[in-house]
Amino acid sequence: MAFRKFFDSIEPNFEKDGKYEKFYPLYEMVETIFYTSSTVTKAAPHARSFVDMKRIMTYVVISLIPCILWAFYNTGLQTNLALENLNSSDLAGWRIWLLQLFGIPFNSNSIFANMAHGALYFCLFI
Repeated sequence: MAFRKFFDSIEPNFEKDGKYEKFYPLYEMVETIFYTSSTVTKAAPHARSFVDMKRIMTYVVISLIPCILWAFYNTGLQTNLALENLNSSDLAGWRIWLLQLFGIPFNSNSIFANMAHGALYFCLFI
């Protein structure tokens, strides 16, 4: 019950004309992880379930985290394997520049180097 009181006490800050009105979706996401939404369907659906769509999508996002981490690692690994055979003075591009700026080597044996290089392709390509 302590969580419920906490959420009820901070909710006015996230509602319309509240201090953090623009963060309401974030507040609602965290609240619905712990508690079911108070708004329910009035019409009778064919499939009855206590799990709402927002909770299902939260599970989808959580289940995607290992896939994303593997994509970071594998993309960085494949790129670092290809770049290890090249002369590092011939390399160009903003990703190469960022990796050299932070001192991250093109080492396919380093998990951190693979994750960092893969994250640059995965996140900053968008």
